[in-house]
Amino acid sequence: MKIYHDLSTKDNAIEAIKAAGEYISDHADNILGEYPSGLVELAIEVSAKFDCSDIMCIDVRRKHAVTGREPDA
Repeated sequence: MKIYHDLSTKDNAIEAIKAAGEYISDHADNILGEYPSGLVELAIEVSAKFDCSDIMCIDVRRKHAVTGREPDA
């Protein structure tokens, strides 16, 4: 997901961070995925590029367990 903002001022950068947070909040169900019981790690990273592109990127990484032990083991 790319969020475009003018990051040349502090106020605009703050608005971009807020927009990233709103995106994460609005898409929390999709970010979590369909099988949260197998989720072993979830990382959400927001990065900003302060160049001519003025892009805030949101990177979501999920790791799911595909093998495991019995719950009572």
